[in-house]
Amino acid sequence: MRGKCISSVKLTGFILLFLLFFVPVSRVSAYTAEEIYCNDDTGYAAVILDQAELISATDEYYEQMTEEMRKITAYGNVAFVSADD
Repeated sequence: MRGKCISSVKLTGFILLFLLFFVPVSRVSAYTAEEIYCNDDTGYAAVILDQAELISATDEYYEQMTEEMRKITAYGNVAFVSADD
């Protein structure tokens, strides 16, 4: 009987640790990212989150950067992120 109780405690502990470390937690951000492209074949996206306002659609290199980001979506998600903190 005691062995069954200890196994139950271990299983409960394992489940609690699993939930604590492996269940994703949603983070809330005050900033919204701009999705510039979503690859229909892979489902991966190119996203810009520019809090520091380092680049805009009127900048000289914006189109070149976004084109390179589009190419990367064949392999995974890609993001340009800047922070103003």
